[in-house]
Amino acid sequence: MKIAPVADVKSRLSAYIAQCEADGPIVITRNGKAVVVLIAPEDNEDLERIIVGRSPRLRAVLAKSRRSLKAGKGLSHDAFWRAVGARRGKDMSREVISRSQYYTGKPYWYWWDVWDKRKQAVAQAGALTLVQKDTGRKATVRAQDLLLLLTDDRRTSRFQKRSKSGKGNWGLYVRPNRPDEIEIEAGQHGTRAVIRVRWEM
Repeated sequence: MKIAPVADVKSRLSAYIAQCEADGPIVITRNGKAVVVLIAPEDNEDLERIIVGRSPRLRAVLAKSRRSLKAGKGLSHDAFWRAVGARRGKDMSREVISRSQYYTGKPYWYWWDVWDKRKQAVAQAGALTLVQKDTGRKATVRAQDLLLLLTDDRRTSRFQKRSKSGKGNWGLYVRPNRPDEIEIEAGQHGTRAVIRVRWEM
């Protein structure tokens, strides 16, 4: 790990970016104290992880959760969603399923559209189950992983007139050369994102 003073980084930023991409993170110091870390993300998924991992709001929630668990007040995954369901008066155990046919002659094998209503259902159920119609194989994507990536800038321009909100939907797909990844379409203004999954019968 390299350490560099901020004055030197300011004068040779391009060189430090190249070095960071080649050799890894660089700690930037001011008056001998570390103030910033220069990191080159491996891909969009890594970038999302870095940004979310440094979110003050998320860190505060995690810290509160750790204190609660340490005090013996934690809930299991199932108990948590039952509690959420009871609070909202809805059944959180209901599985949300989306099925896709197999596409030939396309740059993708499978495709799923996600609308606002489906997004809300996933948030309530805690997960989305994706199904390949031709094989019957299923993969479960956790709501906390998926909803983080279903942002407004990743909305597509498709079916905007059919949407009650006047906004587009989101596209999820599987590429032939990456069968164990669910890709979220970049949309109109966003960037492509990836979630790794495990397909099971």
